[in-house]
Amino acid sequence: MSGTSPLTPIQRWFFAQNLPEPHHFNQSLLLEVPPKLEPSLLSAVVQQLLVHHDALRLRFVQSDSGWEQINATPGDTIPFCYVDLSTIPEAEQPAAIAATATSLQVSLDITSGPIMRVALFALGTDKPSRLLIVIHHLAVDGVSWRILLEDLETAYQQVSRGEKIQLRPKTTSFKHWAEKLTAYAQSDTAKQELNYWQSISRKHITRLPVDYVLGANTVASTRIVSVSLSVGGHPHFVAGNSQSL
Repeated sequence: MSGTSPLTPIQRWFFAQNLPEPHHFNQSLLLEVPPKLEPSLLSAVVQQLLVHHDALRLRFVQSDSGWEQINATPGDTIPFCYVDLSTIPEAEQPAAIAATATSLQVSLDITSGPIMRVALFALGTDKPSRLLIVIHHLAVDGVSWRILLEDLETAYQQVSRGEKIQLRPKTTSFKHWAEKLTAYAQSDTAKQELNYWQSISRKHITRLPVDYVLGANTVASTRIVSVSLSVGGHPHFVAGNSQSL
C-alpha cells in the first residue's frame, strides 16, 4: 500500500529528539553466509522484500506542520550491491568490509530514500561470505528483523530452485495500522484512560532495597552468578565479575 499516513507514537518521539543527523539512525546486521550465494538472486530477493514490506519504502518529509510519512511505491532501483574482496589479502578484508559498511550506512536518506541497503561481500570460494543489511530504525526493530530474515531465507531458497517467490500473505498494511493507531489515540475510550496512566507516574513507589545506595551503576561493576544442578541434584554456584552485557 502507498500514500500518506500518520506518524506512529515512536516515530513522533524520534522526530521530537531533533537529532542533527536524522538520516543516520539505523540498525544493521552482518551475517556469515555460504560462499555460493548468487548476487543476481539476492538482488531479486531484496526487490521482493521491498514490495512485500511497506515499511521498507517509507519516506519522511518535513513541512510547516511537522514531519509527514509517505509509503512510496516500489521503484526500479534495488538497494543491493555485490562487493568482491576475494582478491585482497585476508588480513585486509575486515577493514574493507567496515569501510564499505560505513559508506552504506551514511547513505541512507529518509526523505529521498533508500532507507535500506543490502551488500554481499565475497571473501573467496573457500570462505564464507558476509551479508550486510542496513535499515533505518524508523522502519525496523528487534521483532521486525526476525520476520525479514525468515522472508529473505525463504525467498532465496525459492528463487534458487527456479520457483516464483511466494511469501506469507500480507496482513494489515503499515499505513492502515498507523491510521487505526492514531484514531484509537483520539477516541473517547483512550481519553477515558488518560487520567489513570498519567497518575501512575505521580504515585510513590517503594524502591528496592540495595546494599550500597550510591554504588556504581556501570557495566564494569556488574556481577554474574550462575547456578547449575549436578547429577545428584545439589546446586552449584559460580560467581564472577563480567564486563560484557
